[in-house]
Amino acid sequence: MTTEKETRAGLRTRPAFAVGAGLRLWRLPDQVLGGDELHALRAIHELPVSKLLVSYQLSDVCLPLAAFHRALLDAGVALTEWHFRLPSILAGVALLWIAPLLLRRHIGERAALAAGWLLAISPLLVFYSRIARSYAPVVLLGFCAALAFDAWWQERRSRHAFAYVALAALAIYFHPGAGPFMAAPFL
Repeated sequence: MTTEKETRAGLRTRPAFAVGAGLRLWRLPDQVLGGDELHALRAIHELPVSKLLVSYQLSDVCLPLAAFHRALLDAGVALTEWHFRLPSILAGVALLWIAPLLLRRHIGERAALAAGWLLAISPLLVFYSRIARSYAPVVLLGFCAALAFDAWWQERRSRHAFAYVALAALAIYFHPGAGPFMAAPFL
């Protein structure tokens, strides 16, 4: 059951969420897959799901997303550009919703609201949400992993440690370049 204060805070974050979601979706249907986004398209046509789940390629391919798209293709789904972009769009929009709510207890309501606006208009985060790559899911997973680590550091509960390990491992699985960032809290 939410309190009146939580309800007011949720209402204040809605404009930032709406602006951020609008920026991520604005003219997206006009955007064509290209460049590095095509690596996954090539990979899913060349390899079965079993290989996609465990084989890093010379070209940078997100293993779980490529395997998911290959599984859709094997199931007879006619893939469109939206199928490739949807995980990034969902992760980018989820970050806009989740981050201010989770940050509020750590940094206060006003700072969390400001962070929500900064996330909403961040050019790099908007870009990550609009491309068919693993970057937006990695940002979301990494953010949640960092908060789980902080919760473990403060309270020393095993559920927070488990959440950190699981989220950090997923972030690294989505993109190995996340490894140093996921190990950084230990330094």
